[in-house]
Formats: sequence, C-alpha cells, structure tokens
Amino acid sequence: MERLYYTVQTAEEALDDELLDAYRGERGEYLASDECENGKLYWGGGRSIGELAICRGKDEYGRMQFEGLRNKFGVDYLFIEYHYDDDPSFGTYTPSVKLETAPDFETEEQAMYWILEQQITLIKDRLQWLKYLPDRLKSARSYNWLIDRDQELLDDALRMKEEGFSDTPAPTFRQIIEAKQRELVDTGEGDQLVEAAGE
Repeated sequence: MERLYYTVQTAEEALDDELLDAYRGERGEYLASDECENGKLYWGGGRSIGELAICRGKDEYGRMQFEGLRNKFGVDYLFIEYHYDDDPSFGTYTPSVKLETAPDFETEEQAMYWILEQQITLIKDRLQWLKYLPDRLKSARSYNWLIDRDQELLDDALRMKEEGFSDTPAPTFRQIIEAKQRELVDTGEGDQLVEAAGE
C-alpha cells in the first residue's frame, strides 16, 4: 500500500515564499547556456562569484564561462565559473537576467571596479525596491533579513571601493597560532601556562 504524505504550507510560509520569489526570481529558472552572449553582464547566482558576472564565451571544452568578483582567503580577484548546464562537476553559475554589454577593459583591475560599481548600483536599487513593497510583503518573516543582508552587502562593497581590492592573503590558522604562541612566550605567559599544566 502506498502512503501519501502532504505538507500544509502556512499562510506565513506562503507569504515568505512569495517575497523570496519576487526578490530572486522564480527558483529554478535561468537562461540556458546557448542563450548567453559573450561580453554581456548577467545577474544570477554562483558558488564562488557574486551575483553579477560577465559572460566570456565558451572555453575549449564548450563550457560557457562567467567572470565575476571573488574573495578567497582575503584576496580579491576575477574568477571564472562555468554555466550550470555545461559542467556537471564544476558548473555552478546560473544566469537569470541579461543586463547590458560590458565595456572592453585594458586591465583586470578595471574589470573588477566596473563589476563592483554595477554591484553597488544593483544593491541600492534593490534596497529601494524593498522599501516600496506593499505592506503585506513587508510583513513576511524574511523581509527584515533581506534588508539587513543587502545593507551589509552594500556596506562591504562601498568599503571595498574606498579601500581598494586586497591582494594580501589573510593569515592561515597555523600562522595565527604561531603568532599567539610567540606572543605568550614574549610576555612570559607561556611559562605560567606550562607550570599550570604541570600541576
């Protein structure tokens, strides 16, 4: 005998889903790889890059490439992600909306600043959009979280624009521990810890 299970969505959950779908577009819908154009800026989602990326055409394996900003271990740089449909292992970018043509850049830094400017504009526009939503959607559980999230993203982007991109890696865990150990030895606290451990 087959059992059927039903989940009932509360009105609060339905409202939350409606807000999130309006915010990020219908879940699961994105442009196919062949619909994407080289040199165009796209809004979408990926694992390692931000929501904005420039389509860089197909690589030698036929994978559509998207270039966006990435920060890893404290270093900011341009990074390529592949279209979700083109690589079952590493394809993570799902473009949802084609926005505009990216200019030709002479340097990688110019491309990074241009993408950052577009990101700042996008977040500002989205914050305004959120503020003018109907009160019904503003009462959704995730509304304040979305406002806070976008404000934090905007603050980070503006700070990056003001301070510049980082090319200095963050310290590794081992470097932090070694520095702390040196600090303890230099202050004499290391000896006290060894004595306390021996008691």
